[in-house]
Amino acid sequence: MALEFSSVQLPDYLPFRKLPGSMGLKALAEADWLDITAEFAEELALKRQLLGDRYEQVFAAYPESLPPQQEALAMLLEHLDKYYAPDYQITPTKITNNRTGEVWQFDDFAHAPLELMGRLVQEDFTILQPLPQGYTLTAATVCFPLRWDLRSKMGLALSAIHQPVPDYAQKLSQPVDNMFAKLKAGYPLWRMNWSIVDSPELFLVEARNKQEIDQAITPENAGSKLWLRMERQAMHRLAASDSVLFTVHTYRYPLAMVHQSAEIAADLVRAIEQMSPHLQSYKNLLPIRDTVIKYLVSA
Repeated sequence: MALEFSSVQLPDYLPFRKLPGSMGLKALAEADWLDITAEFAEELALKRQLLGDRYEQVFAAYPESLPPQQEALAMLLEHLDKYYAPDYQITPTKITNNRTGEVWQFDDFAHAPLELMGRLVQEDFTILQPLPQGYTLTAATVCFPLRWDLRSKMGLALSAIHQPVPDYAQKLSQPVDNMFAKLKAGYPLWRMNWSIVDSPELFLVEARNKQEIDQAITPENAGSKLWLRMERQAMHRLAASDSVLFTVHTYRYPLAMVHQSAEIAADLVRAIEQMSPHLQSYKNLLPIRDTVIKYLVSA
């Protein structure tokens, strides 16, 4: 699929410029929940393809998740009607995406409201329900994963979902659990994270902890061979079901865009150098770490 980034700019907020160890949580303004970008039509077309060809990899839901799914869809439709009325036409039986020309009948998604949500906007969605073992993943539409497979995460609580993340159990498990417990309906939060990847593809499911060095990536071509990939994550409390709706919008930028600013490049180098070897391995940075740093310090 052809990719065009000539009109794309780096956002004002870059997560690698925050304080090390900070979760980077911020209050989310209602109007800022979703983001329609220039890649809207391209990304929704990719979602259609994935939901057709890889359905079990990108959508899953347990029967007990239906009430929070319905609640989440109602919240999304209300949001689209309020903030994106020119782009969406909503009736009691269907919704029309005026940007793509697609028409979706609500009855067709009576048992999979979250799937419809994923087809309407660029964001991915997951639902975590409060169960005895903790907040548990019971429904998800994730077309743009970053090196994980949805099927392996379904039915897991937060601590088990994040088990591969270095130091999660020791440093982040309790703060994340506390954040989920304290999240209030009507007061959503958001944060961003980042990775450097060797592909602009949005559907990335290959394993983490890659060790072998890619000899084809050099300091001379890293700007076009590597990509800064970021996730804008939003968390809403669903009042009726007491579940949490977790939203992810994925962005990617050629590393050359970071190289254009010596200050931003220096901040990224600093973030990489402050990262533990275990976390660098988890993020697949170890094989390209030296190449990335050599490229960025030349900015």
